[in-house]
Amino acid sequence: MKLNRHGGEDLLLVKLMRDEDYIVVRNNILELMSSDTVSTGSGLKNLSDRIRLISGKDIIVDNDGATFTVRVPLIYEEDLRDESMDY
Repeated sequence: MKLNRHGGEDLLLVKLMRDEDYIVVRNNILELMSSDTVSTGSGLKNLSDRIRLISGKDIIVDNDGATFTVRVPLIYEEDLRDESMDY
């Protein structure tokens, strides 16, 4: 099930913070009004693949039913896997 509708009376609250070596993005979960929309998970997979390719690290995803959290590791210069890549 895809989550987080927009509009209406419920507010989507997004919090962005740094926690040690991660950027943390956290939001409350609002179920979509239409249940026929299904998530393929391609957005999170794409992010995970890119971070892993560049640094060898992975994202951490947590969904406790009320809050959805993605922890993205900070990438330092020494973490880069291929120094020949132009960033």
